[in-house]
Amino acid sequence: MNEFGDLLVAEATPVPRVARQKMLLLLSCIMLLVCFPIAVFSWAAAESSTSLLLLGDASGFQIGLVAGMAVVVAFVVLLWNVSSSRWWLIVAIPSSVGAGLILVLAMVLLPLTATALVPIQLGGCETGYVAVERFGGVGNFVGVREGIQMVKVREYLADDFGMPFSTGTASVQASGGEIGISYPGGPGFGLPILETASCP
Repeated sequence: MNEFGDLLVAEATPVPRVARQKMLLLLSCIMLLVCFPIAVFSWAAAESSTSLLLLGDASGFQIGLVAGMAVVVAFVVLLWNVSSSRWWLIVAIPSSVGAGLILVLAMVLLPLTATALVPIQLGGCETGYVAVERFGGVGNFVGVREGIQMVKVREYLADDFGMPFSTGTASVQASGGEIGISYPGGPGFGLPILETASCP
């Protein structure tokens, strides 16, 4: 085969490693561009003293944590595939070890950030209130949902960090224009009946 033929064969021969690197680079860049703003926004707006960011049943902290994990993975993939020079390896190896530790820590923390949303009902009808209970009963509160935010109305704490609404031990009764809530291990409290309630 002549030189021209060898050139044609060389150009026609696929180089899967290079193609795979380019695809990983592209995907990691897309992940960074998408997940980084989500992570920053979710961490910034996760929770204030009066409200909680919620998308579906996921809280802003959970969304930020997952998006942050995706950013770490994308950044490590980007480092490993952008170049094979020694300078990049010096950066890539420590960052990969650090990313692994961050991911392990995030996966340990993720279950601890679980949020249960339990609509508070009275005789089978909606009161408009929602009990927001966290893993271990830390930071439980009753709120009213407004779009992607849960506005806090009343915080509460049961003995032994209980989750009375999630476990079904809380009781709800109507009392003089108010909703009376009681549960084991706590003093109970009352809430005004909302105009949006479907209760008669």
